[in-house]
Amino acid sequence: GTSISFVGSVPSKVIENPGIKTPGGASALTVGGLPYIPVYYPGTAIVAMHMEGTDGASTFTESAVGATVTVHGTVTTSATQAKVGSTSMHVTREASGPTNYLTVPLTTFTADFTVSGWFYWDGSSTDANNIFGLSPFGYLVWLGFSGSSMKIFVWDGLNNFNQIVGPTPVTSGEWHFACLERLSGVIRLTLDGVSQGTWVNSSSLAFDSVNIGANTSGANAFGGYIDEVYIQYGAAYFGGGEFVPPTGPTF
Repeated sequence: GTSISFVGSVPSKVIENPGIKTPGGASALTVGGLPYIPVYYPGTAIVAMHMEGTDGASTFTESAVGATVTVHGTVTTSATQAKVGSTSMHVTREASGPTNYLTVPLTTFTADFTVSGWFYWDGSSTDANNIFGLSPFGYLVWLGFSGSSMKIFVWDGLNNFNQIVGPTPVTSGEWHFACLERLSGVIRLTLDGVSQGTWVNSSSLAFDSVNIGANTSGANAFGGYIDEVYIQYGAAYFGGGEFVPPTGPTF
């Protein structure tokens, strides 16, 4: 199996309870020689998208509440890359002209929440590549060039600065798991399950939509592939700390 080391105590969600929903492949993981079974904490799902479809199609399904998915520009399901299943969402970073992205309705987050998904950056641009843009507060999960490499950030549109600047370089041509969670008033950004920083914020967030693959104004599009997008409120789905990213369907 795979060995995992934690700094400090083992997280409380590292338990042996096969009756609770766990990710595919979890039984192959160990912590200190014991089975590692990461537990999901379901809340109220508001966006659930497997990005499955016919190769080259432009129809997308949201399966949590049956929300309408609005396609902007050219966005397709692609069999070229897929983290889970047979296809993913493919977006091309345009040098000029319309931005390619999806918009899905959201709702108010009064307490804990999770915004997550897999992304595959194609390296076509080192300008801002937005993965998620949450309106109307202008919260963004995005990639940007910092130092000598691309990093992952969280932008706070209310105060107009980055609340979290990730230290881990993001490589192109690979799948990475991005997750923004709030647990008990602390928002944490993780990349591939590893914490990139935290931000104390317990305010009620009356979101009305999320742009997948662009910022909240539909600009600074992402270039590459996005898969397994899951957003919920009422609980931090992955526990609010560090975790092992799922190897199978997230939801």
